[in-house]
Amino acid sequence: MLAERVATGELPPIEERLPKQPFVVGPGILISEENLDWEVGTYGGTMETAHSNPGWNPSLFIMMNRGLLGAPGIGTADLTGNLYDDFSINEDNTVFTFQLREGLRWSDGEFVTTEDVRFAYEDVLLNTDLTPVLPRRWRDPSGAPMELVILDEYTFEISFQEPYGGFIGEITYMGWMSYSELIKPSHYLKPLHTTYTPLEDIEPLIEAQEMDNWPQFFGWADITGTGLTQPQAVGYPVLHPWIIVDSVAEILEFERNPYYYVVDTAGQQLPYIDRIISILTSFQSQNCWNPISPIWGSISRCGTSATPYAVRKLPPTKYRPQSTGHRSRSGGTVLRWTTFPVGLGSLHRDRGGPRGFLPTEPKEKSLLSGSGRFGIYMMNVRSMFQGVKRTMRLWKRSTGCIER
Repeated sequence: MLAERVATGELPPIEERLPKQPFVVGPGILISEENLDWEVGTYGGTMETAHSNPGWNPSLFIMMNRGLLGAPGIGTADLTGNLYDDFSINEDNTVFTFQLREGLRWSDGEFVTTEDVRFAYEDVLLNTDLTPVLPRRWRDPSGAPMELVILDEYTFEISFQEPYGGFIGEITYMGWMSYSELIKPSHYLKPLHTTYTPLEDIEPLIEAQEMDNWPQFFGWADITGTGLTQPQAVGYPVLHPWIIVDSVAEILEFERNPYYYVVDTAGQQLPYIDRIISILTSFQSQNCWNPISPIWGSISRCGTSATPYAVRKLPPTKYRPQSTGHRSRSGGTVLRWTTFPVGLGSLHRDRGGPRGFLPTEPKEKSLLSGSGRFGIYMMNVRSMFQGVKRTMRLWKRSTGCIER
């Protein structure tokens, strides 16, 4: 996919798209080795999935979301630099120093520098018109805000008045932390910010969006967190493995980010999957759903955003699971779903799935092997198509939902 764009001159060669020191993903980096037998994958293919919330697939957000730092589990053990070449912490947890990867680029090809950090903190987080209250994660235990010092084009320092040992957890996994809180594409947002552009030049854009004032408009234009995987983010520079392209609430489409900063142990730029397409499906009631939980840190194509009801709405020959021929320990059939390799920015949850969703022994290796297009999900067919139905009836009665 990307090789064709390089051949036509639309993209520079891979050597110019990666940072000098890419983030290398291998065994135990994003997912602990005990939970995944990691293998190098190959390129190609389209992942098809489903979502129930118009314009948003929570599972894709979980899959793509990147914190400022990374870890293979829910915690701060075995931290990885992720966006940074290096980082350090002083002995009393008051000074945190970070060095961005030199050559790191936004999805539009512009370089990421400490100016993007300075802009995010000083011009957005400390601007009371845009951020009336500084989020708690950027304050030490006494409530005092952090101090940001830019050391050079790639290095910056965050300091606190009091020891703040929980800061690393806050910027790694707490509250679905996204890099977008502290690193923003300043080249894209400065023309929309009154510090750099006169308000009268921005007013036509505000009127075009039918908004009341500049803070409301900038809050809409400054896309963060979950918004980065929604249609409003088309054209917005990101650091995700996939970028959203022309999409509507009914169909979300993503393509590989040609400037993604991550490679596998063979030196191949990730992700492997070329495209992701998510189709809107409907439920009988948004309050009456039972999500299919994924295992091993991978994301189910019908995970938090879809249910058995959503699965039944999809074309049967294209979207239904197929049996792998294995059996789970509970006696259910192991089903195979088209999905993506875990090593592409997914988040591992140290939680077990519901009853009947149990791993087999030994662990399957197909999640990242071969084409890297298949994940294995343990679904007890009896629980899935009979037990869930009975459970949902009881749940609906208890919550006052009416079954149609």
